[in-house]
Amino acid sequence: MKIKKVIALVLLSVCFNNGMALAATAAPSQLSNSDFIDNGVLESDSALGDTLEISGILTDDTVTRFGHELFDAFNKSWRAPDGVRYNIAFNERNDPVRGSFVTVKLNELQIFEGFLTPRDEAIQELGKGLARDIRSLILSNANIDEELY
Repeated sequence: MKIKKVIALVLLSVCFNNGMALAATAAPSQLSNSDFIDNGVLESDSALGDTLEISGILTDDTVTRFGHELFDAFNKSWRAPDGVRYNIAFNERNDPVRGSFVTVKLNELQIFEGFLTPRDEAIQELGKGLARDIRSLILSNANIDEELY
């Protein structure tokens, strides 16, 4: 039983060594939950306002060199449109027989799928073309939304 108390005290002193350490003589049974609760104040959503708005997210879930090269080519050519929310996700499955199968989604809508050729020039051109086409698609959808509302 003494070993458990010593281990608990050592763990507590390691975890709370920045001026928040509990008294070394306190046994674990003497500690309450309030010793571990931070009573700080969290800012509410209304206090934060629009500062947490994210204008766009790009995710790379590719697994092969060719998939990473495609995402890099896309990312180098990508010019994010201002004031438009979007998520772009690159996913890849590697098929040992047919090669890398890549899908690209824009806001959960699959807009591209296909097998990658192992030619660097073709991957670079595909990445540039995807960046151009996705930007056009996002801007045209934003213009349609403005006209409807």
